[in-house]
Amino acid sequence: MTEEKLTGNKMGKKRTFVLIATLWVVAMVSSPAFADKELNGKLLNAAENGKIEKLRQLMDQGASVDAINENGTTALMMAALNGHLDIVKTLIENGAKINVARKDGTTALIRAAVKGHLDTVKILIENGAKISAANEDGATAFIMAALTGHLDIVKILIENGAKIDAVTNRGLNALMVAIVRGHLDIVKTLIENGAKIDAVSENGSTAFKLATAKGHLGIVKILIEKGANVDATNENGTTMLMAAALKGHLDIV
Repeated sequence: MTEEKLTGNKMGKKRTFVLIATLWVVAMVSSPAFADKELNGKLLNAAENGKIEKLRQLMDQGASVDAINENGTTALMMAALNGHLDIVKTLIENGAKINVARKDGTTALIRAAVKGHLDTVKILIENGAKISAANEDGATAFIMAALTGHLDIVKILIENGAKIDAVTNRGLNALMVAIVRGHLDIVKTLIENGAKIDAVSENGSTAFKLATAKGHLGIVKILIEKGANVDATNENGTTMLMAAALKGHLDIV
């Protein structure tokens, strides 16, 4: 075979390779998958920032109602976190999956509960949101609502079957976390709905221990009225009332 033929074959193969590569790039850029990624990114932005008309436009163009980012956050989660009720409704009406969880286990319901968006919580529940879903720490929407002080959401979740004594991975229940933050109204509501006042966490904490340690006099009084074990001791054998006195919470003693 002559040198000219060899050179010609090499050049032909090179042209063929370039042509195939070019066609592949063109095909990728014009493919639905590539277009969807860009549209979905824009839809996530619209959901996060409450741009309902933009969201609808993007959906009409083919963006997915279940668009998701690298952290596993969906458009519905973003809208729920920011209280964009119209967007939450629109996504749900168009088939968005309600119980999808982020990498950390957080769901749209948990996010809405943390931020106190009552109407969003109601809509999610009405459309099948799983109330018992928990994040990676074992905290449900109910526990997070108690922690962040959203009484109205605590009540709604109770009405819809939330487990009063559900616990986190560390054995903390809604009553305990509400006490830590000093949410007296939530503490009252939980006790009225049957919360166990002498439940013990993994590290030995009880509602009474936490209330005395934090100096929450109003909560301490309620717990005593409801029969909390006031003789409980800490790891040093000191009763919690004595420990409260040592910390300067003399009003509790």
